[in-house]
Amino acid sequence: MAENLVENTYQTDDSLQGRLHNLPSDRLPRSVVGDIFSKAREESALMRLARQVPVGINETVVTLPDTFPEAGQVGAGTTLEDREGATKPVSGYKFGSQISFSPIKLAVIVTVSEEFARQNVDGLYSELTTQLPRAIARAADLAVFYNKDALAGTDLLGTGHNGSIVNGAVRNSQTILPNEVELDLGKNADPDLIDQLIEGYNLVTVDDYYDFTNFAAVPSMRAQLVTKRDNLGNPVFVPGAFPGSGAEIGLNASMGSLLGVPVTFNRVVGGKVGNNAGSDVKIIGGDFSQVVWGYADQIRFKVTDTATVGGVSMWQTNQIAVLCEATFGWYVNDPKAFVVYKDEQADAS
Repeated sequence: MAENLVENTYQTDDSLQGRLHNLPSDRLPRSVVGDIFSKAREESALMRLARQVPVGINETVVTLPDTFPEAGQVGAGTTLEDREGATKPVSGYKFGSQISFSPIKLAVIVTVSEEFARQNVDGLYSELTTQLPRAIARAADLAVFYNKDALAGTDLLGTGHNGSIVNGAVRNSQTILPNEVELDLGKNADPDLIDQLIEGYNLVTVDDYYDFTNFAAVPSMRAQLVTKRDNLGNPVFVPGAFPGSGAEIGLNASMGSLLGVPVTFNRVVGGKVGNNAGSDVKIIGGDFSQVVWGYADQIRFKVTDTATVGGVSMWQTNQIAVLCEATFGWYVNDPKAFVVYKDEQADAS
């Protein structure tokens, strides 16, 4: 059956190119396969916020620095004689602990009739080249934010050590959870929304150990934020691609500035992705440098009209099966680097 599988990747050798040439022109177009990652990036909150690292197909090991070098003054004063020729101070740099994490395989298969593929009704068959990578991106986001399976709506298996931003991580047999603030979104809330957001900021940045690099919010929070003003009447949320740009109010802004911190809007924040039920989380904030992610291989397509999928023969039923898959890994170093803002009175949006 392997001979009947056709695989699209970024790079093709001569033999594979020949096999691709035998596909009808209205099958999966080769010209758009190279755009897979940018299409996935459009859908992904994770790709905008966290740090991408090389990920191995089996296990990835990251070494964390423990002691950072510091610079000091040379000599005993400010004159030329005081500083030139004096002994230079010595600092140090020491590597600390090593962490390791393993990737998971993400995949989706879609079947369509041969006639549908040939006719490419409304371009829907060709649209699979963007929709399937976006499905992979959403699955990856949900894994990192919730450690959940987007298709089954259940916990991922064997990934507790990798951790997640909302549901925490299992380290040394103990569960570490993020900081939490309960939101009161009422008009007369006391403390008001601004103070609630600052409360979460303080929980993350206590002892100045972590930075507060980004907010991420469910799309419905735009309506809650867009009219909020501080004590001086300044808007706390500025829509626009560039935080602080002063762009006009926009309820469809995909990103902007919230209290001077970049904010991104995405449904994965509430967990309502695919068949996952969602949560009462409305906003997540924290130090997204504490999350690393990467693909161990390329997002790949395979097309077949002879395989058996779910007990159904593609050849016998005159169907085509399109498989999209990738190997994805991530690690949430410390869930305490984040704060989740929960609205106990409302469903996830």
